[in-house]
Amino acid sequence: MASSGFLFLVMLGLYAIQRFQVGNPLDAIYIPKAFIISTLVILISSFLLVKAKQHFFKDETTPTLRLLGAVFLLGLVFGVLQIMGWAELHAHGFHFPDLNVASSYVYVITGIHLAHVAMAIGLMGYLWYSLYKKSRDLVSRLVMETNPYEKQKFDVVVGLWHYVDILWIILFLVFVFTF
Repeated sequence: MASSGFLFLVMLGLYAIQRFQVGNPLDAIYIPKAFIISTLVILISSFLLVKAKQHFFKDETTPTLRLLGAVFLLGLVFGVLQIMGWAELHAHGFHFPDLNVASSYVYVITGIHLAHVAMAIGLMGYLWYSLYKKSRDLVSRLVMETNPYEKQKFDVVVGLWHYVDILWIILFLVFVFTF
């Protein structure tokens, strides 16, 4: 996560340099409505994941599965909204690549973030499937509920999801204040 965070820090620095560089068109970059909606979606997913974690650590499998499924679907919705956001940017005249290099960085930064989200969605799907499969067998369920490794695995996926969420909030705020 540290190296990923550093990558985004460097990309945001390059974006800022290009955004305010002399000779670069300082046209306001349009903030897509889809980016605003996706921010709400990712915040809701984080809230639901906190609830899922509470149920998981109380060994309440059914609500945990439901909430993880909802988070998984919200992750997919977030991805679709990001793509819709790119379409909105394109419709407002901000292309990739473009003379306004800063707008090109918006595509690159959000694309890299979307790749991270895709990885987190995959891990969330794996976690859901693993939990579902183990919940169907009483012995496997008992092992899952008592095995610290299972709880650590859950914590790692939750931590990654929250990291990706926080990262998006930071990116979104940077874009809002520099667009």
